[in-house]
Amino acid sequence: MASERRKMASNHLNKTRIHASKLHVTRAVGDNTLGEDEDTVCGTGRWKARPLQRCATISCFTTVNGIAYLMTSCVAAFLGSQLTTLEKQFGFTSRQTGLIMAASNIGYMACVLIVSHMGNSAHIPRALCIGGCCFGLSGIIASLPYFLFSSELNREIRHVTSSVLSGDTKLAARTEVVDRSMQGELCSAHSQVDPQCQGQGGVDNQLINSSSSQEHIALISLAIIVTGMVIQGFGKGPRLSFAVTYVDNNTEKINTGYYSGIMITCSIMGPVLAFLAGGVFSQIYVTLEATDLDPKHPKWVGAWWLGYLTLGLITVAVSLPLQLFPRRLPSQRHEKRAFGSNLGRDTLPLLDNLASKQNKPATGDLLSLFKRHTIKRKLQALIIFMKEFFACQIRLWKNPIFVLMNVCSACIIFAVSANGYSAKYLEQVFDMPAHVANYTMAARSFVATGLGTFLGGYLTRRMSMSALTALRFIMLVLLAGSLASCAGFFLYCSQPEIRMDTPVPCNANCHCSENSYFPVCGKDGLTYYSPCQAGCTNVFSKENVFWYSGCSCVKDGSASAGICPYGCSAIYSYILFSALTAFCQTITIMPKVIVFIRCVDDRDKTASMGLQSFTNSLLGYLSGGLTFGSLIDSVCTVWGVTCGVRGHCLQYDNDLFRIKLHGYVLVSMILAFVTASVAYIYARRTDSLSETVIEKQS
Repeated sequence: MASERRKMASNHLNKTRIHASKLHVTRAVGDNTLGEDEDTVCGTGRWKARPLQRCATISCFTTVNGIAYLMTSCVAAFLGSQLTTLEKQFGFTSRQTGLIMAASNIGYMACVLIVSHMGNSAHIPRALCIGGCCFGLSGIIASLPYFLFSSELNREIRHVTSSVLSGDTKLAARTEVVDRSMQGELCSAHSQVDPQCQGQGGVDNQLINSSSSQEHIALISLAIIVTGMVIQGFGKGPRLSFAVTYVDNNTEKINTGYYSGIMITCSIMGPVLAFLAGGVFSQIYVTLEATDLDPKHPKWVGAWWLGYLTLGLITVAVSLPLQLFPRRLPSQRHEKRAFGSNLGRDTLPLLDNLASKQNKPATGDLLSLFKRHTIKRKLQALIIFMKEFFACQIRLWKNPIFVLMNVCSACIIFAVSANGYSAKYLEQVFDMPAHVANYTMAARSFVATGLGTFLGGYLTRRMSMSALTALRFIMLVLLAGSLASCAGFFLYCSQPEIRMDTPVPCNANCHCSENSYFPVCGKDGLTYYSPCQAGCTNVFSKENVFWYSGCSCVKDGSASAGICPYGCSAIYSYILFSALTAFCQTITIMPKVIVFIRCVDDRDKTASMGLQSFTNSLLGYLSGGLTFGSLIDSVCTVWGVTCGVRGHCLQYDNDLFRIKLHGYVLVSMILAFVTASVAYIYARRTDSLSETVIEKQS
């Protein structure tokens, strides 16, 4: 009996030993057996089929993660194609859309430093899978305001019956009034009140849309979308630093730039897909119903929510396969992780000693002691982790080249953040419809940013680019980019003058109300502030265009909705130089990665990428989004006002828009060039980026 008990205890200890070490696992999969290191086996949980093991290659990982990068970047960049649409839908200002653009960086900065420091011990493919799913979830969340408030926000042209009051006399005639927000205010012999703001009289109560209700909807929608963007930021935490570390640990160092360049190129191509999708969804009316409105109509709103929902679901689908990749690829020989191996070596003697001393089976008391020991070790490991984390941050901030390149990268990203408003800039300065502006940005991004990122990765491999060579390359390219960005000051289309609401004899009896901005283009080629200011008395729809007749101030007596066309051929030159600037910004990405991972110790590679990303988010994307949003609001000349509440901007001063936008971009590019030059001079004088020094650090 005693021998049986000892045999049972021995078997239990053997099982515990196998569970504790987890170094080598033999799994039965169907009729096949995988007798391999679990850390190098493809699959998840108990599902680790043999056919999957063919995918355990750096090429396969690069392909799958590249597709996931494409979709996550697409979801992140989709907002830039829908800025004008969101402003029209909810009445957001550019500061508020800037907050939305910056919100993802809030979530990102909250986790990137800790997450990136865990890169050497984390299961990187699974972390990348979780990050991709966060991006998809953010897109789904951003579409929720449509489903919550669609009935209040998307009222199409509607007819109401009201009684018109003149002084104390109530007119007997009842007038059919078309919603002024959709066709503008017409010339009338009586004082006019927007039916949306009229709370009494004969107006149907269902059509009363109070300003407080609109503000409430806008604030809730803003909070929902910002929440989605913050979740997106959490997903962005492990993206770049983890992927680059995984590649660098599983391939020859000379190939790091090549494979990383492929993935980052896919990431850079995300905005191309985003603007293409933005162009498609901008041509679909927000309610998905047939409408008499034209995409050029001032009140046209595209199906922004459908884009977020579709892209979000696709992103989740393409991110899930990442969890199947192993912790390490089997083609590379690595030392076992300290935590896993130490756990097996340290805990098993403890169990053996306890069992030999007590000469008793592994009972509940023994397992309880093991659990307490495990908890104690985890607490000790956490303390060690935090000490090493802060020590690593201090080492990085004491590295002059790392700090200088960190500032350089942040300045470049600040300039790049202006691209989020590029579609809006094309709409305003070059008179492009939203979908045309999105298609133009897609073409520019495809040629410039895609080619620039891929070429940067290719050159780092082709030239076997050292850290010092990469730094010199960055410096020269930034100089060229600074010069190219100057073209934006001189390439533009002249903004037409709008005949403002100054009383003239032709509309003296129209009783035009304040805040009635709704531009119309007269047959005489002049743009008028509103149909009322043009003296128009009738409106009708023809071929999805609103036409006005009886316009007493227009020579030919008719006008159409919208500003008179003012596009010009300068758009082609502008796109060319804009693409050149973007090319110079993106071709430096992989050379910068080479500098960042070569100017620090091997143990700090992942942390350096994380800290660099944190700085980029704080000083680049976050500051850039808020700065450019405030900048655009500052050049607004006409604000939309509904029921006394200010909404989104209706008209901008294009000259100030052009000067301020490109001025900020130029200054940030010059600062990037200066800091890169200082870093290069320091590296040359101290010889800190020489191959000998880097070999010693490794």
